[in-house]
Formats: sequence, structure tokens, C-alpha cells
Amino acid sequence: MKLIEKFREELFKEFESNKDAIYLGEDVRNAHRGIAIGLHEKYGDKQIIDMPISESAFTGLALGLAISKKKVFVEYNFAGLVYLGLDQIFNQAHKYNEMLNTNLNLDLIYILPTGTRGGLAGHHSDNPYAILSHLGIQSFMPTNAIDCEMIFNYLNENRKPTAIFLPVASFFNEIDQDQIGNNFNFGFYRIHKGKKLNIICTGTTYGIIRELLVDLNNLDPNIFILTDLSFSEKTINEIHKIDDFPTIFIDDSFEICGIASEINKYIPKKNLVKPLCRISKNVPFAEHLEADVIVSKKRVKEVLTNLSK
Repeated sequence: MKLIEKFREELFKEFESNKDAIYLGEDVRNAHRGIAIGLHEKYGDKQIIDMPISESAFTGLALGLAISKKKVFVEYNFAGLVYLGLDQIFNQAHKYNEMLNTNLNLDLIYILPTGTRGGLAGHHSDNPYAILSHLGIQSFMPTNAIDCEMIFNYLNENRKPTAIFLPVASFFNEIDQDQIGNNFNFGFYRIHKGKKLNIICTGTTYGIIRELLVDLNNLDPNIFILTDLSFSEKTINEIHKIDDFPTIFIDDSFEICGIASEINKYIPKKNLVKPLCRISKNVPFAEHLEADVIVSKKRVKEVLTNLSK
């Protein structure tokens, strides 16, 4: 099953089991982003709610609904729009129980399509997951259907504000359980066993890497998936266990103050290969120029070709 299909299936399960579930955001009734397809037809206006173009307002509304014991899914059109709701997410939802010395379950799930491409410029193409991670907000990025199932299981066991960054590049990824086995830490795991090189990636780059490796016959690396962007202790322990090979992190966010800087803390210095990340926060408003800034197929091919020599 494709990632986006499984994510949608998990959403339907949540609404079937919870009559107080609410899904809100801009143009969600017509599933503008292709995520909430079918939800409005089945669950109606009271549970699937279109919001005005004010991310700050509806992010705050979501917290109020969660305080009143609703399970709330908040969809943003683009991940970069989360900046407009950060005060509500960090200063209000994330700190709520500590500020008031309470222990409320806050079932708040922020859904953030990330990695949009096609010359849409920085404000639509931004991948801000490192910011939420560094603020201590639980954050995940699935790469496949299995990740989606595991994340929803986590949400039902850990009822606190959580961000799910849905990588557009992996929407149609499919995977067989045999590729990763039955016992694995979904926050960080090996999806392909190879030799001589470790590649760590996220859903923003996994598909590109797999596609390019088909033609690089002399390069057969271990490939690891990072799903847990908050680096739990279990995830860190799994990173420490990877093979003693040169290791490169390939991800479509920034190197400095990004996920790459966090990953590099847990890799022995002797094995560190310079990560492949975005080279600027200013993404050109033109697709042919964009490829030189983001972690595009062009840039990944250059790096993998050099590593194969």
C-alpha cells in the first residue's frame, strides 16, 4: 500500500473509533492536498471543518477543542505555513500542562505536507521540521505505509501535541514488510542491507536515492530511514548501532541548525561524510534553478556518483 493511502486509512480508523474526532484546515472538505479524500463525505460538516486563511487562528482553535477533549487533526496546505501557528503550538499547546500544572491528554496532531517542489519558492517549499524538533515538539516523518501505522499507534499511546511531516516525495512509496523485518524501531531503522557505506535519509530523499542506486551497480550501501525527528533515546541508541562505515546524511533541509547537525552528533567523526542538504533558505521561484538549491535528483546523483568511485 502507498504511504498516502495508508495514512488516509489510519485517519478513517481514527474517525470510526472516535466520534469526537475533528479534522480542520484550509480546503480540507474538498481534500485540496489529497490527504483527507472521502472524510467529509462520510463524516460531514461537524467533524470536517474548512477554516479561513489564518493559520494562527485555526491552530489556536484546535488547542481549545483539544482542551475540551476532542481529538483534533490540523492540516496545513504547506509545511512552511506552520510558522504562522508556532506561537499557538509552542507557547500554548506544547507548554499547556506545565504552565497550568495539569496532566490533560491533548490529542493534537499537526499534519504538514513537506518537500513541495516545482518552482513554488521558499515560502511554499520550506521544510521546517528541524525547528519543531529543536523546540521539543514531538515530530515524525513517515517514509512508507508501515511508518504511518506505527506513528498512529504511537499517537494513541502518547496523547500530546505531535507534528507529522508528510513528505510529498514519498506519497506513493510502497514497501514490503520483509524489507525491514518484524522487530524494528520505527524511529530509525535499516531498510536496505549493503556494505562499505551508510546512507541515512528521510522521506524527502529516500525515493530519489533508491532510484539512482539502480544505475550505480558498484555502490551498494546500507540505507537507514529516520522517522523520529525528535531523536528519542531509543532512536539515538539505534543510530549508535549502525555499521562502522563512512556515513552520509541526505535530507532536504538545512545542514546548519537542522536535522543534519543533530544526526552528526551521534556518528563517529572518523566516519562522517559531509551531509547533503539544502544550500540556502532562499529557494528560487523557478523550477530549473530550484534544483541547484534543494536536495534534488541532480545533486544526489552527483554525490552518489562520487561516492561510488
